[in-house]
Amino acid sequence: MGISSNTINPRLEADAEVLTKLPQKVSVGLAWQATNQLLLTTEFNWIDWSAAFDELPVTLANSSNAAVNNLVGSDTFTDVISLGWQDQKIIRIGAEYDIDNVWTVRVGESYSTAVIPSQTITPLNAALAESVISAGVGYQQPGWHLDFSWQWHLPITEKTSRSDLLSGEYSDSSIELESHWLGLTYGFNF
Repeated sequence: MGISSNTINPRLEADAEVLTKLPQKVSVGLAWQATNQLLLTTEFNWIDWSAAFDELPVTLANSSNAAVNNLVGSDTFTDVISLGWQDQKIIRIGAEYDIDNVWTVRVGESYSTAVIPSQTITPLNAALAESVISAGVGYQQPGWHLDFSWQWHLPITEKTSRSDLLSGEYSDSSIELESHWLGLTYGFNF
């Protein structure tokens, strides 16, 4: 005797747990005081995303759906989502110029390699910025300083012709990312 699809409850409530790992990171940088007022910097970063986000295990526990529990043989089950992220290499360059003993201006740019394969991009993990431009100004007095910064994550579009996730519902989709960040920092000098 089979189960009628009319008697199966499509609703499932469960406790969800997602295990994520933070990636390892290696950074190397150089700074050169070109003049008394001008500091030039460069930095290289390698981030091991391939080990941290190759797969994403999602465990559902205490499932409320008896039909699903019977099908998998438990009220707890784990789904492993293949992400296939790639290692990231980032190069940064910057300059800081002391106008006088009070004012400092800064500019910088960074470029990184792509991390997320187009086959596993979703609106939840989106695209990661690959090119960033930044600028800032600092004001310093004895005992304290104030810094203002701006970052522009240049526009990037990621297109997916064939999604490897779920039932392919993200196939033939695209995600666009562009952002501006403003920062204001007040600090005390010790």
